Amino acid sequence: MAVAAVACTPNQADPADCAEPRAGVNLAGCDFTGRDFTGVDLTGADLRDVTWTGAVLIRAMLRDANLTGADLHGHDLTGADLTNANLSGADLTETTLAGTVFDGTTLVGADLRGLDLRTVSLRTAKLGKARLERSDLGGTDLSGADLTGARAEGATLAGADLTGSNLAGADLDHADLSNVVAPGASFAGIDGDHARFLDAQLAGAKFADNAVLPGVDFGDGPDADLVGADLSGADFTRSDLAGAVLDAAVISGTVFDNVDLTASSMRGTTIEQAGVRVGAAFRGALLIRATVDGAVLGGGGASSLFQGAAFDGASINGSDLSGGRFDGSTGSDALAANSGNDYSGATCHDGGGYDPGSHPCP
Repeated sequence: MAVAAVACTPNQADPADCAEPRAGVNLAGCDFTGRDFTGVDLTGADLRDVTWTGAVLIRAMLRDANLTGADLHGHDLTGADLTNANLSGADLTETTLAGTVFDGTTLVGADLRGLDLRTVSLRTAKLGKARLERSDLGGTDLSGADLTGARAEGATLAGADLTGSNLAGADLDHADLSNVVAPGASFAGIDGDHARFLDAQLAGAKFADNAVLPGVDFGDGPDADLVGADLSGADFTRSDLAGAVLDAAVISGTVFDNVDLTASSMRGTTIEQAGVRVGAAFRGALLIRATVDGAVLGGGGASSLFQGAAFDGASINGSDLSGGRFDGSTGSDALAANSGNDYSGATCHDGGGYDPGSHPCP
């Protein structure tokens, strides 16, 4: 069968290779305008600077291919396999990616804004600084993926698998991460203003390094799991953590000002990290019916701030609250029924200093 002539960029790919593209060869600079690559195997090919205008790439085999900077805007990559391929800086806007495989793929700085990625696999993909604004990744497998510094404002990740993923420094403003499965994931230093983590599974996750999470909604059920999470230095101001499980979480220097922690569990929660204690802030927080048994929230020269907090119906037993500031807090009658707490050096709800004989606190 005669093969139509295909233009190639001089000094790059051999014209014969451009005419008969195949796996493992240098195809850099080829002009594949209008070509049909349905099911074609281009594994390991060098596809830099290729012109793809009007090309069909459905079910194309592009494993380990080099597509750095590729312009794939508007293309249909349904069923394509790009495992371990390099698409750094690629333009994938308005592409169709149904069932596309990006496992281990390098997508650093790639543009995937506004895409439907619900049926895509992105296991261990490298998405550092990728553009994911308003994209739908609901239920997507992102386990082990690197999303460091990714921009995902307004993105949907509800039900996604983020097990062991790294989202350090990512922008998740107004993103929906409801029901995500993210044990051991890193959210260190993220910007998550008004993000939603309803019923998220975040056991052992890391929110340290000054993560900013004002107005975040973590839901109201026991499945909001932050057991053993590292929340050091994170800012949860005005967030909804009602019913969340924070048992054994590290909250060194964490800010919970005006946070709803109603019916939450903080058994064994601690402000100590690497032998150093840094107080947490709960100013104006709702700790109504919260369980804070055996927590370390003071001592070692550190103190936590509870000014204006509400403790009605809370269970706080055997906790270190030394040096704490409780002035203006409410629910002192409920607190008084609890026992074994260390209030030494604390300021009580009425502004007076703690004295076990003349001025117990509460």
